[in-house]
Amino acid sequence: MWRIIAPVDAVPLGLLEEKVQLTPWSIQNVRETLEHGGIGWAIENEADGLYAYIIIQPAVDTADILTLGVHPNYQRQGLGRAALQCAKNWLVEHKLETLFLEVRVSNETAVALYQACGFKIIHRRKNYYNVPTGGGMREDAWIMSWQN
Repeated sequence: MWRIIAPVDAVPLGLLEEKVQLTPWSIQNVRETLEHGGIGWAIENEADGLYAYIIIQPAVDTADILTLGVHPNYQRQGLGRAALQCAKNWLVEHKLETLFLEVRVSNETAVALYQACGFKIIHRRKNYYNVPTGGGMREDAWIMSWQN
């Protein structure tokens, strides 16, 4: 069962970020985001603790997906789609209009998931992401949106 996450979840979320993201958030980044208006949901079990999550940042009439991750042992089981649904449900409930996200152009699996969940590519942001092993190289991002 998905539950709302809180700043006390920063350590397990930060550790999971390190397993699933090319450029993971620090535990401090997670904690500060949740302390300053970020909203998130996670799912957990006794064996692995938190194993999937999503964090969004609401604004006036929109929200941004800041991070989403699923532990490698649980990928391809519909959890990314379920996390997105948590965010979309919250958007509808709070009468916000648009949900935005950025994703690496090279992350074709994520792009396909977002498109299957109704997100549309609206812009290409040049040189948005650091390439971790690229010695200063940068990678483009797709900006995608979902309309309520």
